[in-house]
Amino acid sequence: PATQPSAPAEPAIEPAIEPAGEPDPLARELELLRTARTALRGGAAVDALAALATYQREFADGQLAEEAAVLAIDASCAAGRHADATRQRAAFVRRWPGSSARARVERPCR
Repeated sequence: PATQPSAPAEPAIEPAIEPAGEPDPLARELELLRTARTALRGGAAVDALAALATYQREFADGQLAEEAAVLAIDASCAAGRHADATRQRAAFVRRWPGSSARARVERPCR
């Protein structure tokens, strides 16, 4: 009997793996925002601002820039830096006018 030709082999699909030594930028963004959020919740607003300054230097246009901006406003308020918070609010509204966080951002410092 004639043998059937075998079907062509499916190409192997290899999972995308980050090369060793190259950190995931999103993971770093998350790490900095977690650090800032934890510091802010712990009453260490200045430490939160330091983490957010690092975020800004490393990821000015990062995937989580909007979230970082909200945290920066909260941290500035908590640190008593009301003039900074006012400037940050104005910049936030210019950059993200349709943001779902806009109402929260526009609240004055307490």
